[in-house]
Amino acid sequence: MSAEISEKVKILIVDDNKFFRSGLRLSIEQEDRFDVVGEAPDGDIAVKKVLELQPDIVLMDLNMPYMDGMQATQEIMRRAPETKIIILTALNERVEAIAAVRFGAHGYLYKDAITERYLIDGINAVARGGVLIDDDIMNFMREELRENRQAEYASNLDDLLESELELLKMIGIGMDNKEIGQRLQIANKTVSNRLSNLYNKLLVANRVEAAKYALRAGLVGLFDESFDDVSQQS
Repeated sequence: MSAEISEKVKILIVDDNKFFRSGLRLSIEQEDRFDVVGEAPDGDIAVKKVLELQPDIVLMDLNMPYMDGMQATQEIMRRAPETKIIILTALNERVEAIAAVRFGAHGYLYKDAITERYLIDGINAVARGGVLIDDDIMNFMREELRENRQAEYASNLDDLLESELELLKMIGIGMDNKEIGQRLQIANKTVSNRLSNLYNKLLVANRVEAAKYALRAGLVGLFDESFDDVSQQS
């Protein structure tokens, strides 16, 4: 059911607001190559209409009665995986919209930012096999991924002794063995031994990897310049 841009692109509009559906239909039907084959006021009806009408693209609202857009997206992807879904989302629904994309949706349209040109270009892009992801959503996804990775790294620090955390912070802010030895008042060889044990616990190969680990775990900031600054943040 993949749509070539030279053919009619069959579209199903799903939204519980009939005035919003009418506005979308009016904009979409300005393009000769777009054919609105149906509308649905909720996810349950949307699934039935997808199976009946076999649209190329579904414009899917998230917040609807009976079956919401997230559930409908999952069900459509399960029963008609060739269908392309563009999520219609409000700004405060970013988390839900991202989840819907993970279930198989091909893009987002912010309701408050929909213009006729943006809508048409977005549908064309998805019809050609592309994806439609707003810059704000993309940045939000990157930040979420960064936070998830940081939490994963940080959870592995639970097995470290307090002295090992302190040592990792020192590595993270770029202190060399001599500086570490002076601060801890221990011999250079002892520093090397402690670093070796720390690397083994973290499953890293060297100082550079350990420093990256400290940064990714949020143990130190990117611009921390002294251990005293790091200690105050801890």
